[in-house]
Amino acid sequence: MSKGPRLLSALLCCEDERVQQALQRAGMRTLPGLTAGEALRTLEKEPLDVVISDVGTDPRTLELINALPGHQRRRLFVLLLGSGYKTGDRMQAWRESVNLVMNPDDLDDLQDWLRERMDEETVFYAPLRNAGDELRPSL
Repeated sequence: MSKGPRLLSALLCCEDERVQQALQRAGMRTLPGLTAGEALRTLEKEPLDVVISDVGTDPRTLELINALPGHQRRRLFVLLLGSGYKTGDRMQAWRESVNLVMNPDDLDDLQDWLRERMDEETVFYAPLRNAGDELRPSL
């Protein structure tokens, strides 16, 4: 029997219920990670696709994510919410070392932004993912 596509998983490092609702409407599984320790434990146990944090959440969370080995970090799509951000600002995302910044006022469009930017990231990082897989020793 063939399995369908794997359900995407998101680690929520924010308390905005609108984020969880938007992700559930998009068919994503959500897991809580409000503290850096909670986020790290989840990252160690679960295959995650997306991490969503906001500027008010434990700042060590983003530090932990950005300290992951490159092959792990590239597999995570990190979104940072903040009322001071212009949604989709690529330079701000680069400065924050995340894949996407978003203003909470734009959460109704979360699914569209995630789909667009995650597709771009998949294409961009495909050669690195494949090269990394080839370089990792098999067990």
